[in-house]
Amino acid sequence: KAKEYISNSLKESPEYVEARNNLGLLYLKQGNYKEAIENFNVSSDLSKNNPDARYYIAYANYKQKKYMDALSQLERIKHLTPHYFRAYFLSASIYAQQGAINKAINSFSKMVQVDKPEIGPNEYNNMLNESLIILLNLKATQPSRIELYDLVASIYVKQGAVDKAIEIYKEAIKNGLDFPSVHNNLAVLYVEKKDDKKALEEYKKAVGKRPKEAIFHYGLANLYK
Repeated sequence: KAKEYISNSLKESPEYVEARNNLGLLYLKQGNYKEAIENFNVSSDLSKNNPDARYYIAYANYKQKKYMDALSQLERIKHLTPHYFRAYFLSASIYAQQGAINKAINSFSKMVQVDKPEIGPNEYNNMLNESLIILLNLKATQPSRIELYDLVASIYVKQGAVDKAIEIYKEAIKNGLDFPSVHNNLAVLYVEKKDDKKALEEYKKAVGKRPKEAIFHYGLANLYK
């Protein structure tokens, strides 16, 4: 019925972008990717490269395993709308599937830097959870990549799971990644938990490993205020 009503709406007003998007979404949910892409292409043309329409085109290609076509659309979105959360998430997912780990890390890094995603909370949380699954799997196979620990910790923080972020960095240290930045990040997390004693310990460890790093001294100074 919904499809019938939307189609009737478009007969009366073929340039009705919202209706065109909704029809595309219906086709997408049905797995009718060709028709979905056709409708989103029209929507994108009508709304001057609406990033949502472009994303759904990329997603339809992704579902068909047309990864190069999907990535092409996603790169276009990132060029036009640099802070579009979905584009970085889907790019990272594709790169991880292809085994392009450095590109996946780069895309996830840009994803976590987006402060105010343009999507609803449910979709946002689902994407964070899916990102965690991918990153934890990558970390299990490449335990020496500190970037993976940083990304997992960043996502835990976004989810409000500071204790889990702390455990991730402790795991990194156990795995030989006893870097100054790890202790600094632990200190920041302890500050967030209002555990100044442990924060102080971690800042001192960071300074001990890299005495000339100004940001570590600044963190220490803030604790003594």
